Amino acid sequence: MVWALRLNVTNGTDRELTVSAPDLKWGWWYTDNTDDKKPVSIAPGETAYALGIRASRGTWTGYECSCTWLDKTKPSYGAVSIYVDVPYVGNSSGIFNTSGLYSQEGWTPLEKKSSSFTRNVTITAMMGALQVERDDTLREDEEDADYVRYMEMELASNLLFQNWSELEALEEVDQFDAAAAMPDKYMYPPKEFFIARGEIAEIEKSDWPGVGDSVYSNNYAKQSYVDRYFAVPVYSINTNPRATEPVPAGVRKTTMRYAEVVSTIHSTLETNLSIKTSLEAEASDKISGQRVAAKLESDFSIRNVLEESTTRIDKEETKIEIEPADYDRLFVPWVFSTTVAIYCQTKKGEFRLVAISQWAVEQLYRTYKV
Repeated sequence: MVWALRLNVTNGTDRELTVSAPDLKWGWWYTDNTDDKKPVSIAPGETAYALGIRASRGTWTGYECSCTWLDKTKPSYGAVSIYVDVPYVGNSSGIFNTSGLYSQEGWTPLEKKSSSFTRNVTITAMMGALQVERDDTLREDEEDADYVRYMEMELASNLLFQNWSELEALEEVDQFDAAAAMPDKYMYPPKEFFIARGEIAEIEKSDWPGVGDSVYSNNYAKQSYVDRYFAVPVYSINTNPRATEPVPAGVRKTTMRYAEVVSTIHSTLETNLSIKTSLEAEASDKISGQRVAAKLESDFSIRNVLEESTTRIDKEETKIEIEPADYDRLFVPWVFSTTVAIYCQTKKGEFRLVAISQWAVEQLYRTYKV
């Protein structure tokens, strides 16, 4: 039996779903049962063999890929994305996400011990879901282009963490200064989500049983195939455009606000790669998992790496006085987050993301001249 996944998509909307950034990690594109045929766009009202992938014959690599389909019509309804990982050794996993006004029916989780799959998915649009609540929020037609760009950047963020060589290229800093990192100009989404990374922390071999790894699930496999496990903190910035406030010229304003932002690695977290799951639920040695958690907290100044990821600052609302000026301004609350990622490097020199979590850690404010 061929190791393969076939994705049929029925586009039940009036918009074309256009392929964006298909990424093949392992295996061959196998759309329409044809080697090297990449994923295809899906016309409105049509059913398409949208994506196919198979394992390479004669190898033990399995297959792994991701792809996003964007609605590029303005105003946009949103986006659709898939991530699939079917290793030769370990559990199969996959996620099918929709955003904005899109919803799906038909996707079911991949059976962990299987290698061949067919999924028939129908995409629909939930019209009227976006509402304008206040005059000082962004109007729908203003936000749509930004939202599509946000989705593209979120996909790029997910792929960044799955590619260690790109993540390693970020500037390394000893201490992250959030105040210095606030943008001089306001743009949503920010030009870059991830600003810098911290120093790598090696995980001692004696603590490897505390790292739950879906590919190398027991200590014998780790000792046989793994060269090292290591972790790294990555620092990012984001804001919620609906938390910004206009301040007209000549007006003194008092505001009490905190912001909650969308996690830029939400899709990655949804693949059950959270650090909490790895070091607690899937660790073969819970005590070693606790030692790894303590090391990450100490090295990266994280309060509790076994907490679930969060995008909200836990603090009381802050009263802020904005003095009048002779020009219009925009008040922006920035949220800074720390992401911790654990990687495996095999004895063949290959890198793979094992676990990841993200926490909002600080909120700062700035006004911008309009």
